[in-house]
Amino acid sequence: MPTYELTLTAFKFPKNLENHKANFRFVVDLRYIDVEGNLATAQAILPGLDTFWECDKGRSAQANYVRGSEEGNWATFDMNRIDSWDRLIFMVPASSLHSIQFKVFDVNRTDGWDKIKTTLSSSSGSIFEDIKKFIPGLFGSATDDIKSFLLKKWAGGDTILYKQSMDFTKDVAGLQKITGACEIQFMIQQKLLSS
Repeated sequence: MPTYELTLTAFKFPKNLENHKANFRFVVDLRYIDVEGNLATAQAILPGLDTFWECDKGRSAQANYVRGSEEGNWATFDMNRIDSWDRLIFMVPASSLHSIQFKVFDVNRTDGWDKIKTTLSSSSGSIFEDIKKFIPGLFGSATDDIKSFLLKKWAGGDTILYKQSMDFTKDVAGLQKITGACEIQFMIQQKLLSS
């Protein structure tokens, strides 16, 4: 079974970004053709539902602090401070990849998310499974959009700092880079896993 592994390798953001906005959570949507030939969408929240990547210079003692060096107009993530678990974006069985979108959120440390994340993290998976049962044949279309919308809300509300996407060409293996208001680099490896 062909499987694609996508791993974050670098993130750059404007070095003059205000410190109180330099704490990030990503919502990533991947559109792909599954092994049965159907269009599907996968979503991920990085580094997770219960944490974020801290880059506020005044919070360098925090365990989740990952700010690295400055290069020209960019500040970077110190990827040595991010373990392999948090770097992994997706591992998805697919016949091909179509497109990917990154939404980068400024995490409000004291938002309502903290009050509801425990409840939602335990029930969110079952909510989406129930949706799939009651709306057969729609998963991979409108239901995925609903899931993406809810994940976006749970991951950081509406405060999107950066939103960037790219379509894939046929040869997607290797290092990929999306550059705009920020720069995101990720590696794609195609692996053959036995089923």
